[in-house]
Amino acid sequence: MAFLLSFLVLLLGVEFSFTPWGIVSGIFWVPGGTATIYGIRNAGLALTVGIGSSLIVLVSFIWGIFIFEEHVRSRFGACLSVLLMICGIWGMAYFSQPHLQSSLFDLVETESNEGDHDNDAESTSQERSFRTLSDDISECSITDSGISKDFIKNPEDVMLGGRYWSRRNLGIACAIFNGLWGGSIMVPMHFAGSNTKGLGYVISFGIGALLVTIFLWCLRYMYNLYLYETDFDKAYKALPSLHLREMWFTGALCGSLWEIANVGSIISVQFLGEAVGYSVVQSALLVSGLW
Repeated sequence: MAFLLSFLVLLLGVEFSFTPWGIVSGIFWVPGGTATIYGIRNAGLALTVGIGSSLIVLVSFIWGIFIFEEHVRSRFGACLSVLLMICGIWGMAYFSQPHLQSSLFDLVETESNEGDHDNDAESTSQERSFRTLSDDISECSITDSGISKDFIKNPEDVMLGGRYWSRRNLGIACAIFNGLWGGSIMVPMHFAGSNTKGLGYVISFGIGALLVTIFLWCLRYMYNLYLYETDFDKAYKALPSLHLREMWFTGALCGSLWEIANVGSIISVQFLGEAVGYSVVQSALLVSGLW
């Protein structure tokens, strides 16, 4: 959608132009956007966008103030404001942690201290309630004296680097990656020519995003070829499904909303600078928090 909708700027009187710096922006955006999607699916919308946006503000602020030396009224005041904002975002991330696991441990302690149950019907009812509460737990040991702590093992944990990681922690890690990597999306536009800045940069950005996406799909296919010993058919079938029947509308809607916002961010950076312009558009975290 970013590629298709980018050509709509031609209707606004913008002449077609292309700069290779758009590909560099695509290199920053496509992996960061992919990480954001994974983070939202596993750590939640508010937490992922909150962490990512706060780090994007930090990275873009460093680019604008310390590298491009953009003018601000008070450098100390601007740095202090960014620091306070990041502290607030991390506070939101901390207090947004789910209470399911702590509730399970509290239930374990309560059951362990109550001792033997004289009423079999009551014990059965409590066991049924606990199993309902722990739908996402793979192993659950119920004994006569209560509930054992040996059951805590989430079936959705992911093996990475020789140990298991919770999907939520990996989601947070993806949000951090998006913030640190994706915070430089608009930086290449500063090196583009005068004819390819602002709205003139939108088409270059869209083409760059498309080329980087195709390149990453090719890398994935080559990796599958390695896994399946150059079996082209198996490697192709092992590629992730596009789910076009289920995702065509929601995917197109997400892409359209993002592209509209992306055009706004490009114009914002053009007139306000990297530090202020790209930091202001991260107010998206307020909207995601409300959702």
